[in-house]
Amino acid sequence: MEVLIFEAILRYKQAKHAKDRVEWLLSKYGIEEITQDFRLLADFFWGKPKRDMAELMDMYGELLLSDELQKAYKELKETEENRTKWLYQHSNKPILPLWYFMVSLCRILQTADFSFDPREAYWLGFVDEVPGSNLPNMRQMLESEAPAPDASATGAPQQP
Repeated sequence: MEVLIFEAILRYKQAKHAKDRVEWLLSKYGIEEITQDFRLLADFFWGKPKRDMAELMDMYGELLLSDELQKAYKELKETEENRTKWLYQHSNKPILPLWYFMVSLCRILQTADFSFDPREAYWLGFVDEVPGSNLPNMRQMLESEAPAPDASATGAPQQP
């Protein structure tokens, strides 16, 4: 399988760079480019993030199913092991690219000192609130809720 992936990457790179005006050679930067792509694909399909998917599938797999698939999943009369396999098979496709994107983003962020402005940190989920930004946050939502009606204010009889 690895040889097939390597050959596919090589053919793709050759076709892509055939259109370039600059001569593309394996001996210059080509082999590093192919190696990076190969390692990325191998990590995506067989690396640790893929192995961590089982835990994500257990927690969120059913939520990723369409209404029809959720109904089918609930109606399965299989063993628990077969139900789990069915769930992984049907919910893996939507979450795997998103999960790998998050893993890749975290890897990049760990490679150097990255500083975020407060809004970027908010949208990445690193902070819950940015004062003065008017971005929604849970504290302000809870503080702005109307208080529960007091029985004495409504004229209802009070319990002793």
